Amino acid sequence: MPSDLGIAQAAELTPTLEIAGSLGLNPDDLELYGKYKAKVHLDVLQKFAGRPQGK
Repeated sequence: MPSDLGIAQAAELTPTLEIAGSLGLNPDDLELYGKYKAKVHLDVLQKFAGRPQGK
């Protein structure tokens, strides 16, 4: 059984902008920290206020 570290190192990362685009977020909605990490601005809450809450 592989360790947690082994699993994390074997994972293939997806660029943040690709994931954000599939969710309907623009690059302006994000504060990027490199290619694979970002924070989402709180203004996005108003943009998606009409959508149902996720689980």
